[in-house]
Amino acid sequence: TPKKAPTPANPAAETPRKLSFKEKREMEQLEARLEEIAGEKAELESLMNTGGASYSELQEASLRYQSLSAEQDSAELRWLELSEIGE
Repeated sequence: TPKKAPTPANPAAETPRKLSFKEKREMEQLEARLEEIAGEKAELESLMNTGGASYSELQEASLRYQSLSAEQDSAELRWLELSEIGE
């Protein structure tokens, strides 16, 4: 008797799924937000590098830069997760 090829336990896991409408929208929003973050970070870098700001302004800019960097990291991670789903 001919042997059958083993069937996968979960056939849905074998076929890549596409992004849902909500995920596509989230990905678009993440891309837009990442651009905004990059722009704001560039402005803050410029402010911190010119040396014309007061100590309190530099401290505030530094804290904002750190906050933006953390937000950027999490947004990039989520974007990467979504892009892997859509492959």
